[in-house]
Amino acid sequence: MRLRGSSIRTAIGRVSRQVLRPVAETLFPPNCWLTHRPTTWHEGGLSLSVRASIAAALARPYCGRCGATQGPWSFSYAGCQRCSHRNLGTVAVARAGTLEPPFSSLLYRLKFGRHWQIAPLLAIPLWQALQRQMTQCDLALDAIIPIPLHWMRNFTRGFNQAEELGWQLSRLSGVPMHRALCRIRQTTPQTRTSSVSARQDNLRGAFMVRRGYGFQGATVWLIDDICTTGATLHAAASALARLPAHERPAQICAAVVAVTDHTPPPLT
Repeated sequence: MRLRGSSIRTAIGRVSRQVLRPVAETLFPPNCWLTHRPTTWHEGGLSLSVRASIAAALARPYCGRCGATQGPWSFSYAGCQRCSHRNLGTVAVARAGTLEPPFSSLLYRLKFGRHWQIAPLLAIPLWQALQRQMTQCDLALDAIIPIPLHWMRNFTRGFNQAEELGWQLSRLSGVPMHRALCRIRQTTPQTRTSSVSARQDNLRGAFMVRRGYGFQGATVWLIDDICTTGATLHAAASALARLPAHERPAQICAAVVAVTDHTPPPLT
């Protein structure tokens, strides 16, 4: 796989962290990212209380089709009242939790604070959620595809948080990660769009599949940090669905660290 520009810088940074991090943490045990209390090397930067909050979030039931929180002991693969009539582009969504502490705080530090060390910590509950979704919905995991950033934003930020999560999931699962999607135009950040319809318009036609990639008969999982309205996942899945029949995946699923609980209008 060829690496260019910011991708080379990202790869060098990842290798450096893998080599230097154990040494640094042995000499200087890290504090918890959220409570700022000292943690052991085995705790990996999250205190027991934060880990308990993550475990509680993982146990909350949600709709297996859109990721929306559901009532106790409920699980829906066909869809809930909020998504059963929506075209999501994906057949299933696995989530670790909702966009509230501790996930909101950790994601903010990862995404905007450039704290790369948080990606492996978030990948563990994300992998647990993905495994549970695979079991409940009888789904396979053949390929991991992170949601890409435009190359200019990737260069400015220095890394793509979805790609970092994808690399960690690949390490945990043994399934290869593919940088199969590219963002062909620089879009306005979704956080700056004023409405759900504006988010959909902003991302329409923003993704394409790189040449040489084919996923015929495979179950692929799109990876992202946050799902708000589903517009990003829908646009990325649409690009994969437009592949010729002999290259098109059999199923397109998504795994995200956190979802926002609200009722968006239909995605068509």
